Amino acid sequence: MRRAIVIRTFSSAALVMLCCGQHCTAAEKVQYAMRFEAGKKYHLKKVIEQKVTRVIQGTEQTVQQMTKLGSNFNVQDVEQNGSAWIDYTYTESALKLKGPGVDVDFDSAKTDKPVPLQAIGLALILGESFYVKMSPAGRVEKINGLESVLSSVRGKIPNVRGKEQILESMKQQLDESRITSELESFFAIYPDRAVSVGDSWSRRHVFPGPNGRIVETKWQLKQADDAVVRVQVSIELNSNPDAGPVNIRGVKMQREISGSGTGLIEINRSTGMIIRSKLTQDIVEQLRRAPGGAIRRSRTAGKPVKTHSVITFEVTEQQTQQKQGQTAPDK
Repeated sequence: MRRAIVIRTFSSAALVMLCCGQHCTAAEKVQYAMRFEAGKKYHLKKVIEQKVTRVIQGTEQTVQQMTKLGSNFNVQDVEQNGSAWIDYTYTESALKLKGPGVDVDFDSAKTDKPVPLQAIGLALILGESFYVKMSPAGRVEKINGLESVLSSVRGKIPNVRGKEQILESMKQQLDESRITSELESFFAIYPDRAVSVGDSWSRRHVFPGPNGRIVETKWQLKQADDAVVRVQVSIELNSNPDAGPVNIRGVKMQREISGSGTGLIEINRSTGMIIRSKLTQDIVEQLRRAPGGAIRRSRTAGKPVKTHSVITFEVTEQQTQQKQGQTAPDK
């Protein structure tokens, strides 16, 4: 079995839909869902462009960041109920950082250049993969291979200062719940009922823990012609009131977060796979002393940090022949 590792990324929304295969008028209601086909191979490319603005010692500072992640999404086997085993393999990555005191330019295609420490996680994932079992509704039912991945990554970490911290970060990246959440943010977005043009549906996702947040996503079917389905997306992000404080430099701090985003998704009607999607999102985060926490002078509680993100996602079908009798292990 091949192995895989994922890196943390910002929250985003995506949609994979499939029409019934017949011509659907605007008034017709259709139950959308994914339909997998064994042997189908796709290449996924996600690019996140961000502008992060914060005030440090009275001076506003801005950091520009671009992260690119490319992967193969190969359908290995489809079960009778429509769930599929998928080989998800990371094939390319890039990172650019530009701001006060930082200038990073990493591209996995440029193998003649050393890997900056900031991009070590993006370099370690290349060639790694895992098997995921996904339902027609885009829900992750099972993941295989994470234990082997950690062993592989441990052997690839260079002997540099902070090696143990890199390994600990990778352990967090390989947490099954985190991987599940990342995958479902793209695929688990189907309506639970039949819909027609103009109809909308929504979901509320509560993330626990010190970095917890509440994300409410609304989708609306804007257009469905013979070739392309177009869906409008809107997102509202707020703090989770039940999230506990974080400990920063010995001071208990409460993280406050708010934000919103809008986007458009285009889906190939005949395959049900995304053609492209684009989401623009603005988030404001701030740390405040938690009630009852220690009172002392600290620079931790400062001005809000503002992040403007543009997230694009593209899918290209790979023209390859199906391998006969290929199935995922440990089903």
